[in-house]
Amino acid sequence: MAYPPIVVMTAIFGGTAVSISAMGFVMRYLAQRRITRLETSSRDEIAQRLDRLEQGMDAIATEIEKLGETNRFVTKLLAERTDAPPRQISGEPPNAP
Repeated sequence: MAYPPIVVMTAIFGGTAVSISAMGFVMRYLAQRRITRLETSSRDEIAQRLDRLEQGMDAIATEIEKLGETNRFVTKLLAERTDAPPRQISGEPPNAP
């Protein structure tokens, strides 16, 4: 027995729509479950990461402070230095004019 084309098309499109809707609901449920699970575990992980970031920033600040102190010390030494002629670094004698 042959069905009219409109009945066949309605059955195909209706079945497709129901299948897509069912897959959408399942995917939404799984995504919501995953998000909920990530939210609870993420909070602790985020707190740990922020603690590590804070410790790293403190370490960097300490190193920058040390560099600043070194720079001030070297600047002070250079300012107190007398106008003595520069010392020669290489072992060659200076060129006499």
